[in-house]
Amino acid sequence: MTLSKEIFNLILLEVKSKQAGSQLLSEQAYAKKYYTTRQTIRGALKALESQNIIYSVKGKGYFVNSKILWKRLIPFSIKHQSTTSQILKKDIELDKYFVGNFLTCKNDFKSLIKLRYIKNNIHKYSIVWINTKIVGTLDYQEIKNSVLVFLEKRQVLAKSYTKIILLKANDIDSKILGIKPIEYVPCRYSVLINDYNEVIQCSIEKYVPDQFDLNSKEVF
Repeated sequence: MTLSKEIFNLILLEVKSKQAGSQLLSEQAYAKKYYTTRQTIRGALKALESQNIIYSVKGKGYFVNSKILWKRLIPFSIKHQSTTSQILKKDIELDKYFVGNFLTCKNDFKSLIKLRYIKNNIHKYSIVWINTKIVGTLDYQEIKNSVLVFLEKRQVLAKSYTKIILLKANDIDSKILGIKPIEYVPCRYSVLINDYNEVIQCSIEKYVPDQFDLNSKEVF
């Protein structure tokens, strides 16, 4: 067994004993604990994150994810011949996660809601914020087809950050997805950034949670 695999297993054993949402040690603390380098620790943590076992928050560290999501990557891009989209122009304040973790100015972003249907049934919806100060005027028809294609044509993308968690449904989730407020929904937080570390687009994508066992106490 390689050292990196051994470290992976040691941290995994620790994670299994923790509750969802618990914060892990820092890379430096783990390196000291296991007498190895931060690079080795970082590799193990990234491997755990790639399997949805943990997730990271910029500037804060790593946290234990819900066990419902372990090794079960949510299929956020489902291709279907009967898939259709609808755009709702809504003024929604930029989510505090993006404000707290990335360089953003609320006044630079214009918001919208994008609904996705499969055979006339709502499948998911996204709250999208686009930096119009950089992108310019929005073409809603083009965005309806694909937000990424719309942005790529303007040659403003460089890298992206994504995290997947379960959150308790809010009023908008209940109304759009047709679920009860006590239920949890799988959410993908995404950020697209250019070469100057300017945020181009933020989004929160939420799915109808019928493929998950959401009664688990591990959900946070």
